[in-house]
Amino acid sequence: MKYKFHEGIVYTVICNVHMLVATRNVWDQFPAVKELSALQACFWRGISEGMDEEELMNAIHLPSKMNLDTVRQRYHLFVNKMVDEGYLIPEEQSC
Repeated sequence: MKYKFHEGIVYTVICNVHMLVATRNVWDQFPAVKELSALQACFWRGISEGMDEEELMNAIHLPSKMNLDTVRQRYHLFVNKMVDEGYLIPEEQSC
């Protein structure tokens, strides 16, 4: 499944810290800053590049040698949380 990002959320890295920053027009809907782990940042960047789940799994699993099942489980936890919190919107639900 493909996702789009909520407008007003910007991904950035400052001093090697990965963050989602809410712009002023969405401050009432999101925390000003949400920190991401390095793995979550990889997921976010992959989604932003239009990768599907399998492409993302290969891009992360192969170079890192992380267990594929672990990567897949963390990906689903991350995506579900981001959808629940409104940061990601499944494309099938978007207009």
